[in-house]
Amino acid sequence: MLRPVRGLGCLVLEPRPLSVVLCAVLADEHILMIERAHDPYRGYLALPGGKLDFGESISQAARREIREETGLETEFLSVAGVATETIQSDSLEKHFVLFVVLLSTQEQVLTASSEGPVSWVSLTSLSSEKLIETDRDLIERFVLPRKLIDVPHFSVLRKGDDFSINTID
Repeated sequence: MLRPVRGLGCLVLEPRPLSVVLCAVLADEHILMIERAHDPYRGYLALPGGKLDFGESISQAARREIREETGLETEFLSVAGVATETIQSDSLEKHFVLFVVLLSTQEQVLTASSEGPVSWVSLTSLSSEKLIETDRDLIERFVLPRKLIDVPHFSVLRKGDDFSINTID
């Protein structure tokens, strides 16, 4: 995301981090994964997820992204961890704030996604899968320990002089 900044008598676009949810949905010793259809990381397995929309909470974004990418209805459990990722190359420069979230579902049947094929991957086979290294590390640090430690988080809504603080469901 670019933010206009005043500088030297003109507006300059300054790169800003993108807020992203990465969703870990576990079922019967399997984790929900998506094979990326687009660059970067085309052909790699990844945690499903995406950017937060304006005004959206972390839990709302996570449930929406899973519904859009897989057709599954989920229950938000917790924010398992937060990390940043910066990608710099000749053709790409991105900075992300990654919210790793845990979700549960009673459903198993997946629908096709324009983002790439989705599937349930055995947790025991993850080490041999072609997986985005950042996602592999986040899964090992935040998901596999299976300790449901919720990172405290809340949502603040400010409209004019009115504001509310809400706990996240």
